[in-house]
Amino acid sequence: MTAAKAYIGGTWTSLTKSGKAYIGGAWVAFGPAGGSEYLTWSAGEPTSTDLNDGTQCYNMGLVFSLVATKNCTGVRWRVPDTVATPNGTHAVAIWADVADTRVAYKEFTPVTGGYQNVLFDSPVSLTSGTNYVAAVYTNHYVLRSGSPSGFTSPSGNIVAGTGRLASYNSGAATAPRPPDPFSSTYYVSPICAT
Repeated sequence: MTAAKAYIGGTWTSLTKSGKAYIGGAWVAFGPAGGSEYLTWSAGEPTSTDLNDGTQCYNMGLVFSLVATKNCTGVRWRVPDTVATPNGTHAVAIWADVADTRVAYKEFTPVTGGYQNVLFDSPVSLTSGTNYVAAVYTNHYVLRSGSPSGFTSPSGNIVAGTGRLASYNSGAATAPRPPDPFSSTYYVSPICAT
């Protein structure tokens, strides 16, 4: 990803958000210098892209660790083909796993049927050698059987552990860290600086 500027109010301004623009027939990444990455799913795309369990809501995602200390700028999620509002709103979060402390949180409106990057208001520094949990609060979800353990980002810095799940119907703002390990991939990944 390269740094970019936008012409705003008569002056060129450095962008603080990242994204992609369709230029010359291809999607080109833009944003602050440095770039970012997330887990790649070597097992392939989800086998189920529109699951729900009635009115049950979940905080779901995975455990991950970093090889080197990096800033985490958000969470990437494969949004289901349909969504419904889960007892309040959708949200993504990062927790320190053992400390059970939520270190980042962002509510958002999902765009169905593809991957969506949800960026925090400001990056959070994550240290190497610590287990974290990345999760999304939702009632519709995607799934592939089998643990995401061992999946990595392109640089190898982000390393996935087991899938995690918590059933919780009282809203995203108070949803707990997903404590229960599951052998399922929910296509939730941290977005970290390269």
